[in-house]
Amino acid sequence: MLNPKLFEQASLEIEPSLKTMEPYILEALIKEDLKYNSNSSLGEIKKRLKGVPEKDVQKTVYKLVDDGDIIGIGAKKNRKYDLVKKK
Repeated sequence: MLNPKLFEQASLEIEPSLKTMEPYILEALIKEDLKYNSNSSLGEIKKRLKGVPEKDVQKTVYKLVDDGDIIGIGAKKNRKYDLVKKK
């Protein structure tokens, strides 16, 4: 976490953002999002992760599907994503 007081003291015109997030953190955020909002479309996931570039969310979702951590259900335009049920 970034300390907002340090930004205030530095007198910079920079605000902390999620644009520079590490990929593993974004993966964890998407998994956590799907834990509470299962059966979500890519657009719904993007809306809930405000501040993260859409391309990064899309790449990460596709990577998680390839890795077998989440599954895609449905055709391309109507695809929904959900966590893989672990036994």
